[in-house]
Amino acid sequence: MLAACGGLWPADPASVAQRSPLPLCGVEEIVDGAGWNVEAQRCLLSASETGEGAELITHHRDVPQTTQYTRVHSDGTIEMFLDLQPDTAGEDGWTRLRCAALERNTDLSTADERLFFVVDCVELGLEGEPMASPSAWEPEGR
Repeated sequence: MLAACGGLWPADPASVAQRSPLPLCGVEEIVDGAGWNVEAQRCLLSASETGEGAELITHHRDVPQTTQYTRVHSDGTIEMFLDLQPDTAGEDGWTRLRCAALERNTDLSTADERLFFVVDCVELGLEGEPMASPSAWEPEGR
């Protein structure tokens, strides 16, 4: 595993820029549904199952472009930071989610598919407080 480090853009919220360091499993570059980093996903699943901390960074290059930081903490907490890059409508911004589990994908038809889905997520404020109306987040293509 690699060690995750800072170096995010200065405009990132404090909860992102100053997040606790976790071992980095790897980075994925997803374009047209392809590019999943199977070894990095295995690393994150293993950390989740063994109670270790780890982080996986996924860059979704389709519109809208999104960078997803999926983090598993040693206490079992799963959190995600989503950075929505400006799209054609000019919408962008950060979202923070707390999730219940990483659910294994049992329908792997090719070697280039995601090994898990992040499930039962609740949106948090960027400083950790729950939003007034929590929402579940389901990844596309599930």
